[in-house]
Formats: sequence, structure tokens, C-alpha cells
Amino acid sequence: MVVDHKECEDFERMGTRRQKKAGSRDENVQQLMRLFAATYAHEMDSVANKLGLTRTQAVLLGEASEPGSIRELAARIGCDPSNLTGVVQRLGERELIVVEPDPSDRRIKRVALSKAGAEMVRQLNRGGSSLFAAIDDASPDELAVISTVLHRALSEK
Repeated sequence: MVVDHKECEDFERMGTRRQKKAGSRDENVQQLMRLFAATYAHEMDSVANKLGLTRTQAVLLGEASEPGSIRELAARIGCDPSNLTGVVQRLGERELIVVEPDPSDRRIKRVALSKAGAEMVRQLNRGGSSLFAAIDDASPDELAVISTVLHRALSEK
């Protein structure tokens, strides 16, 4: 389900409603990216909520698909490691992640997905909305282009 922007005051204030006026190709792409980001965030929150997760928990689970220390995971999702302490604890209590001391430095905690956590990530990725379905239905060539552009954009932050 794509967000109904006519009923969402925030989208009007943020300027994310689709404009019919002609603009440059770059402006149109930027507008589509804003709309996509807002819709994706809304859909992700909805799916996470149905699964009993907060957005931060969902993002951390996705990142824990590639195990790392709390500090590494925090850097990858763009937050302070202290913000993840409670999140890691709650996900651990639900047995969605495994937290173990790093073999080379036992003061460092390493985080990885459990089997239940990996299944939860699959459910998050399926999403159940038209936006997620559109991504699932993309051809390998389309996915490659999207992936290339997103990697480039995210590596330049």
C-alpha cells in the first residue's frame, strides 16, 4: 500500500506530494526519491509494528544479517552505540539476535541474527505492501541499477 498523501498533512508540509508541474529530470527524480523514502518508512513502520518491532529494532535486525560489534552496527545505521544497548537487550530477550563476546577482545559484544531473527528479517523484507511487491517484482537488471545508485548515494554520506 502506498501512502495516501492527500490525507497526510505532514507530506504537504514536507513538500512530498507529487507535483504535476514540469520540472527538470533531476527535480523529478529527487521528488520521486522523497516520495519513495516517505512511503518506504511508512510501510516499514507498519510491517515492523505488525511484527511487534520498533523501527530501530527492525533496522538493527536487518543490519545484523551481517554480524558485527554494537559499535560497528551503530556506525552502519548512523547512531550512537549507546542508543543500541536497550534495543540489543530487547531483541536478545526475544531470541532474535545472539550476543557474544568478541574472541579477540572480550569487552566487545558481537551481535548476529538467530534463526528466529533471520526469519523475522525475511518477513520484514517481504513487507506485504505494493511497494515491497514492486521491489520483489523488479527484474535482475532493474535491481542492479537500483543497487548501484543506492550504494553510490550511501557511500557518499
